Amino acid sequence: MFTKILTVATLFTTILGVFLFFSSETEYQNLVPEFVQKVTVPEYESVPLATQVGQLFAVGHWAHMEASTTAARVRDLQLGSVIIMSAPENESTVREWTDSWQEAADIPLLISIDQEGGVVSRLRGNTHIQTAQPNITDDTTAYDVARERAVALQTLGINANYAPVLDRSTSSDSFMYPRVFRDPDMIAPLAGAMIRGYQDNKVVAVPKHFPGHPDTSDDSHLTLPRLDMTTEEYVLHTQQFTDLIALGDTHMLMTAHVLVPALDPDFPATVSPIVISDLRERIDYDGVIITDDLAMQAISDRWSYEESAVMALQAGVDMVMLAAEPENASSTVQAVIEAVESGELSRELVFEAYQRVMEVKDVLN
Repeated sequence: MFTKILTVATLFTTILGVFLFFSSETEYQNLVPEFVQKVTVPEYESVPLATQVGQLFAVGHWAHMEASTTAARVRDLQLGSVIIMSAPENESTVREWTDSWQEAADIPLLISIDQEGGVVSRLRGNTHIQTAQPNITDDTTAYDVARERAVALQTLGINANYAPVLDRSTSSDSFMYPRVFRDPDMIAPLAGAMIRGYQDNKVVAVPKHFPGHPDTSDDSHLTLPRLDMTTEEYVLHTQQFTDLIALGDTHMLMTAHVLVPALDPDFPATVSPIVISDLRERIDYDGVIITDDLAMQAISDRWSYEESAVMALQAGVDMVMLAAEPENASSTVQAVIEAVESGELSRELVFEAYQRVMEVKDVLN
């Protein structure tokens, strides 16, 4: 009797194995009990929501602040990035800051800075090359300046720089004029060379500010600039971003708080799903998109930090910046978590943003 049962069992197993070998995936899944199929866990459940959301925030640190305060924020909110907004009297202190912040982080931080050279340079010591973009006119100089700057930043534990600037400006009245390459036709080649110089030396370059400010005195720190142009003119206005991204080295990109009425008459680029979709689809950019500081009046005059952070992530941005007023980080992180839990903000969208941030961090390793 036992032999007969063993024979039948062996025959059944053989037939099932043959069936599975020649079956499609759908036919195989039909063999799996329905209750097993229903308990399949979505990929975004593999990482706690608080971790995902925290990694989408870049928070400022000022020289007057205690480094331990920022370290506590990094630890408690699981922040993805810290941006250094001002330097201490003794520059070697910066290395103490960055070491303490990395020690507080479960996931390695992007520790960033605005070190463009020229008028926007947080570090002014002799070890930091101050060559400004208007003075860079060839690829070799662009690469060498970025390389030297990256080496100095790395020494201090800084691994991301919000540079180069891609905005177009030919008017000396423009608030962007002292910060840009002089020849509009050379923006993408020179920016590409600088990005390679940074990233060959383990500093992620973050070109800015998409889609570019208008060539006027309107400063988005104080007001909301408008790009009053047709859609055809807008395509030309953003051509340097298209050309740069086609080179394939851009891992992060910063937005501008500007209104583009031809695309979206209601929402500035940072919180506009239309403008961000244009960047993703027409320009074919798939890296991290980070906002400029949400404390700038172009945004903060219209929405709270909590509102604008949720809006930016809904629009398709990956990281939000709270640089000027980092004390608002806790409430803003919590607002994003609550937006996900309520269904206002897509869990899948947050997870995609988190994955992009992790990919950038992998570049540094």
